[in-house]
Amino acid sequence: MNFSLEVNPEQIRKTGSSVYMHGQDMVAAVNELSQKVSSPTCLGTDRLGQVLQRMHARTTAVSLEYFMEVAQATEDFGVGLGELADAYEELEQRNLDAVGRIFSAVADLGMC
Repeated sequence: MNFSLEVNPEQIRKTGSSVYMHGQDMVAAVNELSQKVSSPTCLGTDRLGQVLQRMHARTTAVSLEYFMEVAQATEDFGVGLGELADAYEELEQRNLDAVGRIFSAVADLGMC
């Protein structure tokens, strides 16, 4: 079985940036929704609207908290992708430096 893996840190970084921006959009949308549902008349001013408002009052705060946590986790995931790309590049550089030192040591011994 043949397996190959190609890692493109720049593409990972771009994807992380995009994911982070989507997370920011989600945070803004949740904040906007929170403002709208905080209005006592968001579901209407008639009796039905008030009944619906009372029915949803218990779940609204929990739902908004959940949505915000998802939005913030999305932002964090985007940041994490950027950190992953940085760590990969740093590791690759350390590996290249180590291989260079090995080749230098072998050359110094006259074996190369």
